[in-house]
Amino acid sequence: MKLATKSLLSALVAAIVNAAPNAYRIISQRDMRRYERILEKHDRKGELRASILGIPSVDFRQKERKHSLSEIVRVYGFSNERAFYQALVAKIREELRHRGWTLQRIHTFEDSRLRRITT
Repeated sequence: MKLATKSLLSALVAAIVNAAPNAYRIISQRDMRRYERILEKHDRKGELRASILGIPSVDFRQKERKHSLSEIVRVYGFSNERAFYQALVAKIREELRHRGWTLQRIHTFEDSRLRRITT
């Protein structure tokens, strides 16, 4: 994967917010959309999201232009967007571990960022 570590970290926070079971209670719909846009910005080529679905990033970008993410996700076997975002969080954590981050460091980063979001 060719994404910078800072981009992965931003994508991780955005994916965690979108994967939260009661995210709509914690943050507004406007903020949820903002985090989706952050994820799209940092994964602008769609490499990360396409790797979760098991398709080339070019195909993902073409499908994304024609269909919503929830439609694409359902076609490729996820029950809903939340399940897709949970898989995305796991993929990003795995990539960070591959880059030398410890689980404790990842969780500390997540906690500090999520604390800022929810307050």
